[in-house]
Amino acid sequence: MPSLLRRSLERGLLGQLWDRWGRSPAVQLLACLLLGYLSYYAYPHPQLALGLAGGGLLLLVLGRHLGAWRWGGLLRGLLLLLCLLLARLHYGARLTELQQPTPLRGSYVRAQLLAPSDQAHSGRALLRLALLPEPVSGAKEPQATAVPSPSGHWLLELDLGDEAPRVGDTLLLRLGRMRGLGDYRGTVGEGYARYLLSQGLSGRGHGEVLALSRCSSARLLTTQPRLALERLRETIYLRASELPLSPYTRQLALGMSLGALRHDAEGRQLREDFVAVGAAQLLAVSGFHLALVVGLLSLLLGYVSGLSARPRLRWGLLLVGAWSFSLLTGASIPTIRAALMLSLYLGAKFLGRPPSLPEIFAWPLILQLLCLPESLHSASLVLSYVAMLAIYLFYGPIYRSVGRLQLRPLAWMWGVLAMSLAVQLLLFPLSLQLFGRSSLGFLLSALPLTAAACLLIPSFLGCLLLQLLGLPTAWLSAFVEYLGTSVRQLTEGLSLEALQLRYHLPLWALLLYYALLALGLLSLALLREQRARL
Repeated sequence: MPSLLRRSLERGLLGQLWDRWGRSPAVQLLACLLLGYLSYYAYPHPQLALGLAGGGLLLLVLGRHLGAWRWGGLLRGLLLLLCLLLARLHYGARLTELQQPTPLRGSYVRAQLLAPSDQAHSGRALLRLALLPEPVSGAKEPQATAVPSPSGHWLLELDLGDEAPRVGDTLLLRLGRMRGLGDYRGTVGEGYARYLLSQGLSGRGHGEVLALSRCSSARLLTTQPRLALERLRETIYLRASELPLSPYTRQLALGMSLGALRHDAEGRQLREDFVAVGAAQLLAVSGFHLALVVGLLSLLLGYVSGLSARPRLRWGLLLVGAWSFSLLTGASIPTIRAALMLSLYLGAKFLGRPPSLPEIFAWPLILQLLCLPESLHSASLVLSYVAMLAIYLFYGPIYRSVGRLQLRPLAWMWGVLAMSLAVQLLLFPLSLQLFGRSSLGFLLSALPLTAAACLLIPSFLGCLLLQLLGLPTAWLSAFVEYLGTSVRQLTEGLSLEALQLRYHLPLWALLLYYALLALGLLSLALLREQRARL
């Protein structure tokens, strides 16, 4: 075995993989970034990190001054070490920024609404707000001191009454019970604190609305374009509520198409139904939804005369469509990541270069971790990249295991099932470790629910477009309602208790499973390589 491994590293498959992935600057930078972020938990000493980073920079300067650039490997290693240490500092600074002091109960603060309101329990609204740092003057109650609030984003439950705020509006609040990220430490809510952290939130609390200050869309467009985009999404959601659809179908269509799934009782039940059949990923707008929209756009562009002779224009239109959909869905991390991957792929084609899979894989994640270091705690990040790794490793062998299928519908159905099987080889145990539950229902639900999503998403987006243009939507809305009813019957019928597995898999067991799987794949690759030489 050691000789096979050495031979493969020198002239075989492992050597090719190392040259392609291990020597990629983007993959090396990503490794430094991840190690720097993760090392912050082992040694959270920013002064030590700063000293080491300065030492690494000094070594680089001395090496250049002494003419030691011929030691390229050493200096490159020092540069990577410097990147690792700077990543520590960046991650620590972001965590310090998010872990704000908890505002005092009874404080008067101003806050700006950052996202469309959502329904919480007891009829109260759940709002994502940015607490503004300036003090509030003119507090009416002397026992409630008006103090400057810390900057940061908070999730607050508020009773809005009859006058609902819109994105970008400013609210005058009297804060109730507040819990920052540090207040959850050592309690049963520590897992929920990690979720808040992954969303870039400093904590959660309650409050009372005292006054509301409106902000016009024109002002938002000139001063805060991102909030102007959120207000556009809010307008689209309001127009979607006017469509002749049942509450369940509207929730389902908004969740699948635009990633707007509410947290009320109906929204929670919808999530539970999809989790029970192993298809929860269809409710979170991700790369699958972007690929579906881009594929539909590509199909439509195929009917435009003369466009096939101008491939660069076609690629540009696909990129515009991809980024427009990503922004329309709230610029969610999975869709932005998928749009970046598509941009890198088509960008290589624009330049006449072969697309590099390591660069396409690594650069979107690097940008995400640099801009949003807290997303390292997001379960969706781990699930997304583990799913992509599973598709890369297992989809091809599973799809080819039945031979070549001549009928295109049959090939499409087998492709969907093969992809579901490939993904679950890595995601099934990971779901047990992260959530303590998983479902074998994906074996039955993958094909029909994927087909329903492929029809529902473009149909609902078409309904919204007709609604915004003032055109009749009755016939298309009836089709969307039929699809929603069919999905509901399907999820209720497949939510079998016998298919549910509830067990919290320890981390060591998950790592052992992955290690054994990797060892099996490695052994199989080495045996195939040895047979090819004989």
